Amino acid sequence: MVLIWMTAGRPGFRALASRLTRVRIGWQWYLVALLPVVLYTAAAVFAGMTDDAVALTVDASPAAIRAVLFAIDGGLLVTLFLRGPLGEELGLRGFALPRLQERTNPFHASLVIGVFWGLWHLPVLVGRDPLIVVVFLVLAVGLSFVFTWLFNGSGGSLVPVLLFHTFQNSEEMFETFFPALVGTDWELFSTLSLLVVGIAVGVWLFRQSRRARTVS
Repeated sequence: MVLIWMTAGRPGFRALASRLTRVRIGWQWYLVALLPVVLYTAAAVFAGMTDDAVALTVDASPAAIRAVLFAIDGGLLVTLFLRGPLGEELGLRGFALPRLQERTNPFHASLVIGVFWGLWHLPVLVGRDPLIVVVFLVLAVGLSFVFTWLFNGSGGSLVPVLLFHTFQNSEEMFETFFPALVGTDWELFSTLSLLVVGIAVGVWLFRQSRRARTVS
């Protein structure tokens, strides 16, 4: 917010507000925003099929639904406002991405943001298995490509970006609905799937950027 004020002033805040309220976008971008929900559901089902210790009984009680929406340690609304999506996306896609794309192509802009986004999380990764840290950093870069695709495809809207980011950070939501998942490695399938999606989108952005450079 400070940088927007310093570099663009009130027009910059109006542009940011426009991105936050741009909800009339193609329906397909809302579907893409739901991709983490689809992959987490598939991961939960996969865990239930491959691990005899995971009995996928669904807790759809009113208390579980309230927890999914409002719980301090993982509710969707708390996740959106306090656990990364809104704060990070105002800076990453609300400020940095449009300005980087004025200077370079979407692939390179995504790569720069993805690297810095991954490094931003290093303090919470201290002490973890080195392989987990590497996977997380690669995933951050891959998801950066996906967020650029969402942002550009929706005409610069932050709405699908915020939805995707919120759902992607809401593993606890599934563990609330499926208590048997707690303490298991059920997320491995969805994490690898998101990584594959990120790499595929990155390759597509790279090819698009090369094609645009060749044409110009």
